[in-house]
Amino acid sequence: IDKYPRYILRKAIKGIVPEKIRKRTDKANLTHGVIYSFLNKDKNIIENHLNNPHQDLKEIFDVLDLKNSWNNLLNDPNKYSNFSNLPSQIFAYVVVNRWLERESLI
Repeated sequence: IDKYPRYILRKAIKGIVPEKIRKRTDKANLTHGVIYSFLNKDKNIIENHLNNPHQDLKEIFDVLDLKNSWNNLLNDPNKYSNFSNLPSQIFAYVVVNRWLERESLI
């Protein structure tokens, strides 16, 4: 449709953000901000979910490995700040665990 990826999003923000930003094709590294949020806002939530995995997730995620990786991130957050997929794995795990937790209450 357009020579730029994310065509619909780019159309939606036309006139809202500067054209230079709207048309850029590179991606920003948001990992540092995600890790900052994990450590300063979401740490207790993440640890609660890592310590209380839904039974179904135990078949999908290696929870022990994810816990070990989480502890490594806590000890050296800078190691994971450059395009690491660990923050995405943690986020996905917590979202799915939380969803399964809520579904089992219904």
